[in-house]
Amino acid sequence: MSRTQQKERVRFGTKAKRAIAWALSFAMVFAAGNLPTSVVEALAAENDVPYVTIGEAATGSAIEITAPTVKENLVYNGQDQEVLSSKGTVTGSAIVASGEAITVKVISGSSITEKTVATGTSIAVKNPRIEYSFDWTNGVEDQLADEVFATKKDFSTDSPTALDAFSYYTLFYRVIAEGEDGTVYLLDRGAFDFAVAKAEIKVTPVTINSGITEGATLADVTITGQKAIISGTSTEVKGTWSWVTPSEKLKAGTNNYKAKFTADEKQTPKVDEEGNIDDFGVNFKSYEIEVSIPVTAKAAVTTGTNTNANTNADSGSAATEEDGWVKNSDGTWSYISDGEEATGWVDVGGTWYYLDEEGTMETGWVEVNGTWYYTDNSGAMQTGWQEVNGSWYYLDNSGAMETGWVNDNGTWYYTSASGAMETGWVNDNGTWYYTSGSGAMQTGWVNDNGTWYYTSGSGAMQTGWVNDNGTWYYTSTSGSMLTGWQLVNGKWYYLTASGAMKTGWLKDGSWYYLDASGAMQTGWYQVGGKWYYSYASGAMAANTRIGSYRVNANGEWVR
Repeated sequence: MSRTQQKERVRFGTKAKRAIAWALSFAMVFAAGNLPTSVVEALAAENDVPYVTIGEAATGSAIEITAPTVKENLVYNGQDQEVLSSKGTVTGSAIVASGEAITVKVISGSSITEKTVATGTSIAVKNPRIEYSFDWTNGVEDQLADEVFATKKDFSTDSPTALDAFSYYTLFYRVIAEGEDGTVYLLDRGAFDFAVAKAEIKVTPVTINSGITEGATLADVTITGQKAIISGTSTEVKGTWSWVTPSEKLKAGTNNYKAKFTADEKQTPKVDEEGNIDDFGVNFKSYEIEVSIPVTAKAAVTTGTNTNANTNADSGSAATEEDGWVKNSDGTWSYISDGEEATGWVDVGGTWYYLDEEGTMETGWVEVNGTWYYTDNSGAMQTGWQEVNGSWYYLDNSGAMETGWVNDNGTWYYTSASGAMETGWVNDNGTWYYTSGSGAMQTGWVNDNGTWYYTSGSGAMQTGWVNDNGTWYYTSTSGSMLTGWQLVNGKWYYLTASGAMKTGWLKDGSWYYLDASGAMQTGWYQVGGKWYYSYASGAMAANTRIGSYRVNANGEWVR
């Protein structure tokens, strides 16, 4: 199917004049029991051939279809993303053969049969809908056979989404409707190839304050606090950091050393017939960056006055066993307690410090039993919010770094798996939240780059219908507030420039009427004791005849 065919608007004929008149009489009987009995009887008497219909679907409108279209230039973003740029539309309540007989397809069990609709007749249908399904395939050739659209079990009206990057997605769609006897009619079908491109990973250089002395190797230095994200997003990629040459010895001064990041694969790579590996979401190659490391020069062992890392109060020699802080010959600090060099956490005057297994005081990030802590340049453990290398982290009263949601004095913040506070949109277990530039979670209406979104009291972004102080709004699957005409569950609604759902009369080129629920009316309806008629498009009829009825310039039925 060509793109022209994919976008073609298909119409299944129009009703015969006699069938329309009979359908209108049915519609008016169903819609309003207070029409004059004489009028209904007179209409029925003019039509000796009954028109088969279903309830209020008796407007006699023919089926109209606009095919769906797929998005172009999709790139993996770490989340399920919408595939369609338009879901397509299907409206109407009858398959009509107006000019000549037509053949329609019927899904029967696991096969498709054909049924003829004679000239001047029609088949009333209900629940016309577009359903979608997609697979990993190698093009749409030979994929449009009847059996595909009869036997595939995963067709759904849900808007299709794709997660992994892949070159051979095929989206199938079918348009079906149901007859009053339960028959399922296949009205249209099609398929598209589309691709989701792999995303690159973005990593940035860092400086590691290792406090390490020359002569050590890169293997002695741990890379911490660095992040890798999917380029163009704020989505962090999990993976492994390592040194390109871990055996390389460190030189005194601040020098650059090569580190590399390798992303964790989201799933097992797939191998095609030619042996090529498709590794899905991101390009899982190793990304090399330059990392700056300040290295302390070796110093001769000397004795003399040592300065406490915080108070400048203790003194002694490098070899003394006097309790208190001792400055080592390489410039690092140790703490002597009861004549022995302390290790682990030490409380000195109400401030906590951490000394490694060799008794050397740590500064910067410290990992203890899987929990991260942060110590400043003096070695003192920190609590509360701390800014490190441009990112904010939250440390509880015990000094432990928190991840996920953090409640600070009644305000919620979100920190990533690395502990860094996030701003903007945050995805937590499939639910989206919005945090301001300060990191504070927002509730209510949020304006993001000119687009409005609504978040509930819990901060969760809402989709679909939203009631805010008694006013209804409608948001897309991406959460953006919509305006103008919107088709929702087969009914048309109008949303003003502010997003508020409109009810009552609407002038949009033609006059339209929206009931108390906001749904656009078609066929006959009553407003303020007067009868009006709107075409299938919703436009009000004026100064014309509808069957045997006449409506004036105001659209009112004239008796």
